[in-house]
Amino acid sequence: MRSVFLSVRAVFSVVFLLLLVGCSIGSPAGDVVEKEVDNFFKARQQQDVDAVLAYYSTKRSPEEWRSGYEDVLSNLGHVESYRKIRVEVNTVLSGRFYIFDYQVKYKSGIEAKETLTLFDTIEKDDAFSIVAHVVIADSYQKVF
Repeated sequence: MRSVFLSVRAVFSVVFLLLLVGCSIGSPAGDVVEKEVDNFFKARQQQDVDAVLAYYSTKRSPEEWRSGYEDVLSNLGHVESYRKIRVEVNTVLSGRFYIFDYQVKYKSGIEAKETLTLFDTIEKDDAFSIVAHVVIADSYQKVF
């Protein structure tokens, strides 16, 4: 009876592993997404609002993203410099999450920690995009 249990357990383990591998098919490696996040921050430094907004998910309206972005601009100013602190990549059944933490200095002199969460679904022709953006500075926090 024990060997039957181990065999069933082994089959379930293999099936689960195949499901996880299948979820990430088509999702880019973390370094590919990291280059795009760097381009996102460069667009912010260059104050190219249209380029910045193009990185955000279409799951929310462009007006919602613009409102959040403009709130950051009015409270903190434009990005002067940025430095990556941490990267995490998590594969889930529906796709892959990429989480980036950055230390950001604004032209106003304020420094903040920004967390960008990007998502890429298992759909064949989709593209990853920012689904959440958190900005935390002294006496300021914005989640959009």
